[in-house]
Amino acid sequence: MSKAGALLKQVRFVLVRPQTPGNIGSTARVLTNFGFTHLSLVEPAAALDHEAVKFAVHGKSLLMKARRCASLEDAVGGDHVVMGMTRRLGHRRRHHYLTPEQACAMVRDVVASSRVSILFGPEDDGLSNDDLRFCHWLVTIPSPSTHNSMNLSHAVAVMAYELAHQISEGRVYSRATASEMESFFQHLLTVLHQIRFLKAHDRHRMMMKFRHIFHRAGLDQKEVKTLHGVLSQIQYTLGVRKGIDLKSSAEADT
Repeated sequence: MSKAGALLKQVRFVLVRPQTPGNIGSTARVLTNFGFTHLSLVEPAAALDHEAVKFAVHGKSLLMKARRCASLEDAVGGDHVVMGMTRRLGHRRRHHYLTPEQACAMVRDVVASSRVSILFGPEDDGLSNDDLRFCHWLVTIPSPSTHNSMNLSHAVAVMAYELAHQISEGRVYSRATASEMESFFQHLLTVLHQIRFLKAHDRHRMMMKFRHIFHRAGLDQKEVKTLHGVLSQIQYTLGVRKGIDLKSSAEADT
């Protein structure tokens, strides 16, 4: 099994109170298409009858071994990260929503050491506010249309494609550690002083802004090394053009 295949096994797709056997079968089919192996059903209203099997096609095996859960807590209790899919962005819900691309990038960074569940609500009204209390992140699929409600299995397909794509061979990132990021921030601080960008009275505020920017970017180790290279080249160019002692300058800044 490839490394990507092993990582896909860390992800569970959870259908909460699904209502139609056709949608359950279609979900099993699309998950099989993209290499996922875990499907959980929380309080399904529909039986896994001949209609579900018909829609599952080559996903019949996944359909037959789908885990049935008496509650959502039972379904996600052992997972480290839980994402909830929603199209309703009301004021009673959290204000920050991720796109599928953003959410899958975050999953990609943690899936090697974490079990992840992606929740999809019932076809008529989606996940309830009570369901969403289990979620670390909320995800919505952007649509320019006023008709933004998607079929359940279609929404699953969007997430399955994006996540499989990002976890595929060559796309599994090694996220930079806290110490690696701190080394980068110290390097950045030194260079910003050397180019006289920072002022003494707001150095802390500006550095916090840069920290927020780069933390949101979720840099991997190679990207951090590249940024170190850029900063080092700036320092080299400054030294060549100005004839300054950058080491002494850096020590003076600290």
